[in-house]
Amino acid sequence: MATVIKWRDRAFTFEAPAGLFPGFVERLRGTPVRLETLVHFCPKTSMTRRPVGGWCLNEQLGHLINADVVFNRRLDMYLEAAQPESLIDVIKALKEVADYRDDATTELLTEFRRQREAFVRRLEKLDEAQVLKSIELPDIKMTMRLLDLAWFIGEHDDQHLAETTRLIRSLS
Repeated sequence: MATVIKWRDRAFTFEAPAGLFPGFVERLRGTPVRLETLVHFCPKTSMTRRPVGGWCLNEQLGHLINADVVFNRRLDMYLEAAQPESLIDVIKALKEVADYRDDATTELLTEFRRQREAFVRRLEKLDEAQVLKSIELPDIKMTMRLLDLAWFIGEHDDQHLAETTRLIRSLS
C-alpha cells in the first residue's frame, strides 16, 4: 500500500460546487461509525501502545475530539462572525493529546460521536448562501468557504482513519 502523505505536507484546492455539500456532511456523519468499527476488536493494550514517533490509538481519538471542538468554533466564525482570536483561546485550552492516552476508549468514542453528531446537526440547518460564505481562518492561514471546510474536515478525518488502520495493522 502507498505511504500516507503527512497532513502538514498536503496542499489543498477548494473548487467544489455547493451541490457536493450534502455528501460532505454525510461523510462527516459517518466518521464515528467508521472509527468505532476500526477499533472494535483492538485489545486495550493496543489502544495505549505508542509507536516510535507517533500517537497511540487513544491519542488519535483524543486529537479528533480536540479537532471537533475547533471545527465547531470555526463554524461559529462563519455563522456569527466570531473573532479569530477566540479560536486561538479555544486551541490553547484543549486537553493535550497525550492526556487522552489512558482514558477509556469507549468513553473517547462516545465523546467523539456526541460532538460530531452535534456538529452535523448544525451543518444540516445551513442554506446555500451560508455554505458558500468564505472567511479567512487565521490559525491555518487559509481562506475557504464553509463548503470547503466540510470537505477539509472529511480529509482530516480520513487521514486519521488511515493512520489508525496502519497502527492497528502494525500492532497485530
